[in-house]
This record gives sequence, C-alpha cells and structure tokens, in this order.
Amino acid sequence: MRVRAMDMVYYELKDSLKDDACPICVLINRNVDNFIDALLYESVNDIKIRKDINDSKGYCNYHAWKLQSFGDPLAHAIIYSDLIVSLIHEIDVFLKEVKFYQGVENFFGIKKENRKSLKRFKDYFVSNSDCPICSMVRDWEKEYILSFVEYMEKDREFKEKFKTEGFLCVPHMFKLLEHCRIRSAVKEIMAVQLDKYKKLLNLLNEIKRKSDYRFVNEPKSDEEKVAWIRAVEKWVGIPGIKK
Repeated sequence: MRVRAMDMVYYELKDSLKDDACPICVLINRNVDNFIDALLYESVNDIKIRKDINDSKGYCNYHAWKLQSFGDPLAHAIIYSDLIVSLIHEIDVFLKEVKFYQGVENFFGIKKENRKSLKRFKDYFVSNSDCPICSMVRDWEKEYILSFVEYMEKDREFKEKFKTEGFLCVPHMFKLLEHCRIRSAVKEIMAVQLDKYKKLLNLLNEIKRKSDYRFVNEPKSDEEKVAWIRAVEKWVGIPGIKK
C-alpha cells in the first residue's frame, strides 16, 4: 500500500502503536482533550457551540466532569449560566401551571392537569440531541476504526508495528472485526490479540501466585506491578474513553 503524503490518520494511528496501548483509545482521548482545551481557551463564547450545549441540555455526566477537571471557572460560569437561566424559566412556568391541594400527598397522581405539567417539565430536559462531545467521539471512533482496518488489510509496515507494539482493548477489537472484509486481516488481528492476552493472563496469574503467603517474598517484575491496571485498560479502554 502506498500511503498518501497527506494521510494524517495513517501517521496518527501508526505513531500510536506503542507500549501495547490501544491506538483507537489513545487518539480519541487525545482529541477530546484537545477539543476541551480549545473550548475553554477560545470557543466558549462561540454562538453555535453554546447553542449545541443548550440544545443537548448540557454535556453528559462523564464529559461534564471531564470538562470540569480542566478547570476554568469563567468558562463554566458562561456554560452553566445559560443552562440555569432556562431551568429557572421552566421552574417558574411549572409552578404557575400546577395546582396544589391541601392534604393530598401525591398531587401528580390525583389531577390529570398536574400530570401533564410534570411531563412537560420533565420532557424539557430530555434532549433529542446527544452530548456534543459524545457525538464527536463517535465520529472520531468510526474514522479511526475504518482506517485501521484498511491499513491492516493493505499496509505491511503498519501490520508489523501492530504485531510488535499494538494491543486493542476489547470494545475496539470487536468494532474492528465488524468492519474487516479480508479473512487474513481478521486472522492477523486475532492472532496478535490472543498472544498478548495470554501474556497478560500469565502476569495476572503471577500476581495471584505471589499473593500466596508461601511466595509473598518473591519480587514482582515491573510488568507484574502494572498488569492489574493493564487488565482494566484492555477490558474497557484507557481512562477517558466512554463506551
């Protein structure tokens, strides 16, 4: 395969094949971090971005806290003042609509008009738009997966680097298999995965063995010390990836 000089995805994926990290996870996580950096630095006042946030009723729990972890009180004040202004308006409307009855414990269950008001109030917060960051993550993931499959099918150098330095997490392994069209590429991907999961299992078994009182004084290798963390990473993806 002859890679186009401007095919940046090829080089991004290839450069991410190192230290047995899942390259799809690495690149998505990097893209999310870069987006959040740009959002907080220069885009929080962008009218379209603020509209997208408001239309989606804010970010999902996961990405809201990831954004918060980057700091920037001013940017958060701008984002959440928009959302809370809308919330205050909806609460005002709700309180004007509902009727409270003395001695009735569950007024929503008694009066039909109150049930309608509650539904309208709740429906306001059910967005038809996805979390804006989740939506971008899906687009990035699809692009990287389709490109990875193409390179595994056609590029010898990419395949060799995957064998020596790559290791897919379980979710991205399955997503790649869904898009592989060539049997040999499927066999190569799964052979690499199988070999590396066997090695990881051996390290985990050593952790268990050396936790036995009879062997507790045996030193742990550097690989054994982090194998339990790698096991989590390979099962669900690296920290920062929502699936």
